[in-house]
Amino acid sequence: MKVLFVTGFYEYNFGGAELVMRTLRRSLEDRGHHIDVLCLEGGNQPQPGNVWRIPPPGFLRHQPQLLKRAIIFLNNSFLDRFFLRRIERLPLPLSSYDLVHCHDIHGVNIARHLDKQNRIKLGLTAQDNVPREFAAGALNPLLAALLRAGLRRRDKSLQPCLRQFDWITTPSQHVSRRIQEFLTPAVPPVFTIYSPHPGGRPSQPESSAKRAEPKLLFMGRLSHEKGIDLLLEALAGFDRSFQLTILGLDGPLNQSVATAAKRNSRIRLHPPVPHEEIPSILLQHDVVCCPSLWNDPLP
Repeated sequence: MKVLFVTGFYEYNFGGAELVMRTLRRSLEDRGHHIDVLCLEGGNQPQPGNVWRIPPPGFLRHQPQLLKRAIIFLNNSFLDRFFLRRIERLPLPLSSYDLVHCHDIHGVNIARHLDKQNRIKLGLTAQDNVPREFAAGALNPLLAALLRAGLRRRDKSLQPCLRQFDWITTPSQHVSRRIQEFLTPAVPPVFTIYSPHPGGRPSQPESSAKRAEPKLLFMGRLSHEKGIDLLLEALAGFDRSFQLTILGLDGPLNQSVATAAKRNSRIRLHPPVPHEEIPSILLQHDVVCCPSLWNDPLP
């Protein structure tokens, strides 16, 4: 089967959704399927294989966090039209694909547009809750209310497109329920497919019983909703010694986490690694900390 993945930040080091996409692509290719990717240009983790890249607007080209927020939080008819014009200039062999699979809710309009003339099967992996949610305290209440209003408008505009997909998959039962409620009464088939685990459940390191210091691990985006600041605050009052490794991805709390690591020798920053290296890192630690502050679809 020949499949086109439509996504935004496939080559960016942002978080779990990007890791899931790259892992899924490798898994499908290992099973003999041909996978091409349509994504945004300029990511800091270029991927092998056939990747069609869409240049973002010039003023956002070197502002990946701002670009992500512009796509996620705004009712972006402007960006939709901009990306569609850029895609139309690419020599994409659309008629040769058996499936166009959209890997985040923000690419739905693009995927639907690509399908109009070619009548290709359409699939969607909904990586986010729909309607969108904010973690409590993640934003100023007034700003959160304004953004929520904009998101509701955009979510509403996506309903007709979402109902025309052949199927929708989600990473959790919670997200599946939200999608079904959102699209009732005309709901396409919805499946819960849990994110690919990096390996078997790790056993406790043999040396842990001999150590006075527990080895803790945080993996994820360095942002308030992922709870990294909550974890650091909690550990500041921890009454025994510990070692904390932060395998952090890009995020708005980058600088504050780096400052905390400079001040505390027990905190170590680990550079991002390919997904396949994560099992060995898990086995080097006693506790994996997942302090998310909301119904996180990818904790």
